[in-house]
Amino acid sequence: MEKKIFTIEVDEPRTLVEMHLNKEGADYLRYILDNLIKRDENSDKHLMTPDWGGTELTSDPQNEGEGVKLVHHLKLLYWK
Repeated sequence: MEKKIFTIEVDEPRTLVEMHLNKEGADYLRYILDNLIKRDENSDKHLMTPDWGGTELTSDPQNEGEGVKLVHHLKLLYWK
């Protein structure tokens, strides 16, 4: 099984957010979104890197360009 890639990265002026996924990461994101959609109420899900105590996001930056930083915490909010 291939290692999951699922990172959120932002550029320095904070005008661009990048989501990097491989198949395992995309499948995992779909699983999270499907579970939010199945709920009968507004809901949220916090995704964090291991550096911040989570397991949902990976910590290895995919874009090593200058001024691009890894996001350690993503909060998804689902509104019914």
